[in-house]
Amino acid sequence: MAHHISPAEKQRRQDSVAAAIHSAWLEGAEVSQETQDDMQEYVEGGITVEEGLARLRERIDRHVRERRNTVA
Repeated sequence: MAHHISPAEKQRRQDSVAAAIHSAWLEGAEVSQETQDDMQEYVEGGITVEEGLARLRERIDRHVRERRNTVA
């Protein structure tokens, strides 16, 4: 569901996303392309931050389940 956001809000979101990606990079982490795509969808108003976080949690959970299956 698309959410209408103002140009100022879109810029604020873009700045926040850029800062988050940069912060992750400084910490030695990588932000997957899938997560970056979700972040851009948030910037555009296509999803809420809560929806983006839910998607991220699902990816993390899936990754953990996959790792557990390969370690056993």
